Amino acid sequence: MKKIIIFIIFTLTLIMNMSIALFWNPDIDNKKMIQCKALKYLVIQDLCAKLMM
Repeated sequence: MKKIIIFIIFTLTLIMNMSIALFWNPDIDNKKMIQCKALKYLVIQDLCAKLMM
């Protein structure tokens, strides 16, 4: 049950991040911000994977 909840939270945050990235006008600064966010979500995904084990 805990694993499912963690997975749902992760997918929701990822979808939110992607929608923000799409709806912004991607200037150079925004692209950098999106890259930083993508890195942050990769770290979160790694943590989720470790929690699920």
